[in-house]
Amino acid sequence: MQKTVFEVFCEYLNIIYETGGSPYILVKWFKELPIHYSYLSNVSYGKCILLKLKTNSIANLELKDNKIVFDTRFSGVSHKLIIPIEQIISLRDVSGNLPELFFDHTPLKEVVADSEKEINKPIRQKPKLTIVK
Repeated sequence: MQKTVFEVFCEYLNIIYETGGSPYILVKWFKELPIHYSYLSNVSYGKCILLKLKTNSIANLELKDNKIVFDTRFSGVSHKLIIPIEQIISLRDVSGNLPELFFDHTPLKEVVADSEKEINKPIRQKPKLTIVK
């Protein structure tokens, strides 16, 4: 049975914690995210923020219902963040012990539809050169 993105996220986060790593998540900005615009960065995925999930930086971490919930502080102001798994682009261990894990949230039916378009595409032939005298 194939694991969900949320299950893979939880397992990988647990591995990072067990190996003493420093987990960070790259989160795509969404309007319910109570973070001042100055904390956001422009990357190829759009407006994003890199959030530290190290236990000394957050409190009350909960992983449930395809959401990551925790309390954190920005400039001394406490915030409760509720981040849907669909908004998480990657999970990384910045201590360098483990590779970065990227999440593709493309629904499987879209991937299949795209691959069918590729299959039905006419095959491009190489151009032919004819010498005319």
